[in-house]
Amino acid sequence: MHYSLFLFISVLLSVVAVLVKLPPDYHALGIPFITLGLSLFFFALYALGIKRSVGKGQELVTTGIYRVVRHPQYLGLLLFLLGVFLLTLRLETLVLLVLWALTLGIVAWYEEKELLEVFGDQYRDYMEKVPSIIPLRLRLFRAGRPEGKGDRKGRKARKRA
Repeated sequence: MHYSLFLFISVLLSVVAVLVKLPPDYHALGIPFITLGLSLFFFALYALGIKRSVGKGQELVTTGIYRVVRHPQYLGLLLFLLGVFLLTLRLETLVLLVLWALTLGIVAWYEEKELLEVFGDQYRDYMEKVPSIIPLRLRLFRAGRPEGKGDRKGRKARKRA
């Protein structure tokens, strides 16, 4: 169910190829992002538990870092790649960051389809409360909606009426 370890190894191998050619004028600004990204990735795996991180557990984890974001491993990988870009300030690392951001978004989408099949309404409620990868709640498309429209409770109330 989780592709995190595979993705982490793939990202790491991609970055190693770029870092081998690290310019002598590298920018230390990337180091905190790399550290934070790796820390978040491994902290999220620890919080999830190794059995569940390889798809063997059937319990939805919504505590710890999973209260803040649904895919903290992917956020960690993106912070890591952002750090690599800030470290090198090279076009190749920017392209790598963009490509991996798109890839992780697609993987998260597929993973959420699986989680909805396994956990149903429990995961749907979790999705409504917690952002996916970026820990911000953007309400761009909810602005201007009348009270009760656009949410599950409003839909249920309208169906009964």
